[in-house]
Amino acid sequence: MRGSPYSEGAKFIERFRRPTYGKLEIDVTIDDSKAYTKPFTVRINQQISPDEEIIEFVCNENQQFRRRVKID
Repeated sequence: MRGSPYSEGAKFIERFRRPTYGKLEIDVTIDDSKAYTKPFTVRINQQISPDEEIIEFVCNENQQFRRRVKID
């Protein structure tokens, strides 16, 4: 993401965990022997608000965000 290289043979493994109420941990493991010497994992920590709707991340290539969310 944001400039990190990967080849067509890359494998991405996502693991979602909710360790406590209101928190979400997402571990993304990248395994690509052509671009990196060994697999590595990145952890993304998210806060979940109890009374708010979760907004799905939509890829900019599809331009679906503006169809689903009205921006003034």
